[in-house]
Amino acid sequence: MENQEATKKKIYKKWWFWVIVVLVLAAIGNTSSESVSQGNLQSGEAISQQPREAIVVTALKLYTDYDANEVAADAKYKGNLVRVSGTVGSIGKDVLDTPYVTLSADQYDFKSVQCMFGTKDSAVLAELSKGQQVTLEGEVSGKSLTNVLVRSCRVVN
Repeated sequence: MENQEATKKKIYKKWWFWVIVVLVLAAIGNTSSESVSQGNLQSGEAISQQPREAIVVTALKLYTDYDANEVAADAKYKGNLVRVSGTVGSIGKDVLDTPYVTLSADQYDFKSVQCMFGTKDSAVLAELSKGQQVTLEGEVSGKSLTNVLVRSCRVVN
């Protein structure tokens, strides 16, 4: 009986346990950062933001800038509103069920700008198709492994 218990792995030594932990922590991190930015307002206090001017750029230019020098591209684009145009490479949902559209930055669709949308935008995204020319607007959050990420997007045309 002792030999059987010794051969059983403890739950924290199983690979799937750590995958679940990482996903839960990522989900908590996303929701807590949104609540922190919204939590700075007192109830009844209005947001007084002046409209920001969007940087107009193509998906190819945005990706090429990040590929050439990520530090310089972050200084120019990160946290700023961009109006990015290009060819739709794919339309889908990520692991957290967040809808997105990729704009191709190369002919093979390996390099792209990934624009993240809210779940309420699913109807608008359902009307888009792969290969369509489109202009999207959102806030650049930097480069991930292979994509430049743009959050809080909306379809301009």
